[in-house]
Amino acid sequence: MIDIDKLGELDTQAKAIKTLLEKGKEEIKAQDKSELEGKTYVAKVQIRQSNKFNAEKALKVAKENDLQFLIKEAIDEDKLNDALISGEIDAGLFDGCVTTKETKAVTFKRKKK
Repeated sequence: MIDIDKLGELDTQAKAIKTLLEKGKEEIKAQDKSELEGKTYVAKVQIRQSNKFNAEKALKVAKENDLQFLIKEAIDEDKLNDALISGEIDAGLFDGCVTTKETKAVTFKRKKK
């Protein structure tokens, strides 16, 4: 049998622990050290980089340098959405162009007494 009350309590505890952990990590990052030691654990700070491709800037560079072979046609989704909402174009034309994925989520909320 599923104990909803126990799961709800665990969810509440997990949120509190996560908040405390994130605050502690932020304090460690602010120390400007690569490593901090406790009695049992060592906290290591790593610098991670992520790159994001700036498609608009790359498109501008390609156009300015006459590199048309790098440019492909694409639908402006915002304009398409606006045209569909306004009724400017028939939505039936684009049937099958959108796929929908559903996922289930479980949340817990304490009952009001």
